[in-house]
Amino acid sequence: MSFLQRWSRACDELFAEMEQIASKGALKDAQEMYERFSEATEHHFQMEERVMFPEFEQKTGNVSGV
Repeated sequence: MSFLQRWSRACDELFAEMEQIASKGALKDAQEMYERFSEATEHHFQMEERVMFPEFEQKTGNVSGV
């Protein structure tokens, strides 16, 4: 499993944990978990933009995103 796949899975797990906490009515804790999820997801998106997509474009010549 690649670094980006592991990071994506970690983001999914944070989201699931946030949902579980919110379902118990612990909204302050859910908000804190949302902040962690949001930061992790933004980091993941930035890594895709900075690392994965440029590598893909270089190897395939496809720069249109289609």
